[in-house]
Amino acid sequence: LCEACQPLVVTTLGKRNASSTSNIAVSTCSILNKQTQRLLDLPNGIFHSRDREQAEELIGRLTRYPSSPDQVSLAWQLLNRIVLQDETLQIQSDEMTNALKTNLLNLVIVAWRECYDKENTLTASSPSDVLATVDSYAPHLLPDVQTYTMIMDVAVRHDSNKANAAEFAQDLLQRMRVESRENFGLVPDAVAYDTVINALAESGLEDAPQKAEALLEEMNQRAQETGNENLLPTCNTFNRVLKAWVPTGNVKRMESILQKMLHLHESGWKNINPDCYSFNNILSCHAKNGDVSSAERLLLFMEQRDESSISTASYNMVMMAHAQSGNRDAGVKAEQIFQKMIQLRDSGSSRIRPDRKSFGIVLSAFVKSRDPNAGEKSEAVLRQMQTLYEEGDSDMKPDTLIFNSVLQVFSISYNPDAAERCQSILDQMQKIYKSGNTSVKPNLWTYRIVMNAWSKRRGSYAVERCEAMIQQIEEAQKDENQGDLAPNTVSFNHILACYAKSSDPSAVIKAESVFKRMQELYIAGNVDVKPNARSFVHVISALARRGGPESLEKAKALVQTMEEMAAAGDSDVAPDALTYCSLLSAIAKSGHKSAPQQAEALLNRMHEMNTKESNKLVKPDTYAFTIVIDAWVRSKHPDALQRAESILVHMQELYEKGNKDAKPNFISFGCVLNAYSKQRDDIVAAERALSLFQRMKELYHAGNDDLQPDTMCYTTVISALARSGHPSATQKAEELLREMQASKLPNVRPNCFTFTSVISAFAKSDDPRAAERADHYLNVMKKLATDGQTDCAPNSFTYTAVMNAWRKRSHPDSRRRVRELRKELDRLSSKGTRKRRKHETRQSQVS
Repeated sequence: LCEACQPLVVTTLGKRNASSTSNIAVSTCSILNKQTQRLLDLPNGIFHSRDREQAEELIGRLTRYPSSPDQVSLAWQLLNRIVLQDETLQIQSDEMTNALKTNLLNLVIVAWRECYDKENTLTASSPSDVLATVDSYAPHLLPDVQTYTMIMDVAVRHDSNKANAAEFAQDLLQRMRVESRENFGLVPDAVAYDTVINALAESGLEDAPQKAEALLEEMNQRAQETGNENLLPTCNTFNRVLKAWVPTGNVKRMESILQKMLHLHESGWKNINPDCYSFNNILSCHAKNGDVSSAERLLLFMEQRDESSISTASYNMVMMAHAQSGNRDAGVKAEQIFQKMIQLRDSGSSRIRPDRKSFGIVLSAFVKSRDPNAGEKSEAVLRQMQTLYEEGDSDMKPDTLIFNSVLQVFSISYNPDAAERCQSILDQMQKIYKSGNTSVKPNLWTYRIVMNAWSKRRGSYAVERCEAMIQQIEEAQKDENQGDLAPNTVSFNHILACYAKSSDPSAVIKAESVFKRMQELYIAGNVDVKPNARSFVHVISALARRGGPESLEKAKALVQTMEEMAAAGDSDVAPDALTYCSLLSAIAKSGHKSAPQQAEALLNRMHEMNTKESNKLVKPDTYAFTIVIDAWVRSKHPDALQRAESILVHMQELYEKGNKDAKPNFISFGCVLNAYSKQRDDIVAAERALSLFQRMKELYHAGNDDLQPDTMCYTTVISALARSGHPSATQKAEELLREMQASKLPNVRPNCFTFTSVISAFAKSDDPRAAERADHYLNVMKKLATDGQTDCAPNSFTYTAVMNAWRKRSHPDSRRRVRELRKELDRLSSKGTRKRRKHETRQSQVS
């Protein structure tokens, strides 16, 4: 049934039997087409008054319910004939007739716009074509402001080149300004201005915000001059100007516009009451700028104002600001906002309720946070989503993307059971999918995340899990609904990463076997498993972990292969800094006498390739320098420690000159500190360790957050003092211990090794109070352990150090005290044995 004929069919049928609808519809549509065609077939200038009236009536009917571009085309043709009639006969229309013709023109343009929205493409006319047609009608048919505004609207909404659309709209507005001097019907109104401002807001043009704001001022000024309330800007007008400022990130300018809106509203302009869209434009800017505090302050103001000022999107934007901030508490803050949305929904709020985007954002915040409990919290969010879906909210149906987000949170978390939890979630997804819910079908990204979690674990079991998943993926390919699953380079790289971290003696052989399989599959035509640079790096890392001269030669051969392939044009295997760092590690652990010199030579070569060959991929970074330091520390060269410290000093000099990649971190300092701590009876080594540690703390307080001291750094320096025989060792060791106890840094807290090192310093000293002080710290450790700090519980080394302190003292009670300590140690050892056996039994049962 042609929609243009529906009114006529209904009128004709009345209350007749509906069975005759089809016949009458076909007949009516045929009549309408015949009438239209008859008028179009009339010679030019033969339109009688009755024909003209019929043409006007047909245009109204064709444009009332446009069902296809063909009907709009017929309406255009009839309008053309009317204008042609007036032109041929030189008819001078009166004001009423002109208004009627303009109305007909606007009916056709409305129909054209609606068809354009449906089809998005019309062979007959684009906005430029329609504008040219309207221009051709002058002077017999004149457009009005509605005509031009509708043409602008279509251009703005449908032109993919938003900049061109904005230029088109501005040109048309300028025409309206000029032509309205003679044609008062073209005086721009608020809708016309709003359309142009919206076009500017979406254009991305550099001067769009300034132009949009200028048009806002022009509207206001013209409204004041003419008294025309139709020109007064509305809240939507201001919102579009704010939208134009969003890409610039100029929050100050946007806030001044918002303040103006609030002032105008308080002054009596009721149609300029800022709504949630006004505030959300500014919130989105705060989120993009990472200004969390400003976003939270604005959200609080919105909550206190009125319900129309805030929406679900408002809370989502503040959660997004936290998610993108990178702050340690980002996940916690986002979760608090999320739970607040849940509470508002439960309390009956009709405007605030978490949507699908809310769940996605809070999970994203967990991914980027460092919260050790982020995994458990993300699972709780998933359960909330599942509950909402089960209660009837179909939009909350968890899908593969949501499950993958939860997996990602666990995969990068510090949870020691992260891999097992990921495996459990994967098993749950597979169970749901097999039950018929295809929206939770595990995809390749799912398996990659779980394999990545396992690849961070050491041990053969992690390798077995990754290998099992590769087999699962290969088996799943046989299912026609999972044909998109296929092992690829990334999948195999996860297995190689497991071997690279494995202490299994056969890890290297297995890694080489997997790498060889990838090469064979690629040669056979499977381009998805082509070994890339990361594949080579994992094999080189496995060789480096094994150590030895043979592993070094194999690692060098792999790097040489990469260099040759890259030179031949294969950029996928071009060696980068990580490649050479893996080779540096192999050199450092090779046990070769010249290992530190070889490592330094390779570091210099990386520098030359970066500077002389402009190869940015191989620029030496902190990791590379630290490995070379480690190579010197491992060697038995007489100047090893001095050379290691000189490289550390060189790193700091490079960083201060602007080389951010050479910025030393606490691991770089830790390598040298650890080397000094292993020197026995070396007072100079202890003093160098103290001096270096003091320098480390100074740099941290000067702004280098990568040098934040931790428990290990303090303990290493205390250990250096304990071994050195320094006359002030006990005094300085206690000072460092007190400094740790008073520190507010989260990673600085004395543990068993710290206290044991202090006790060892007393045991080696000639301090007459040594035995009593050792006993004192032993009792402190016991109390801390009883209070819940289990990492402070004394171990066998602690008791041995205390006993050594008592043995050095010539006191009648020394032997008795040593016997007491020996009994305590025996009880501790017996208890530890029972715990170990119990643990081994449990592990056996699990296996």
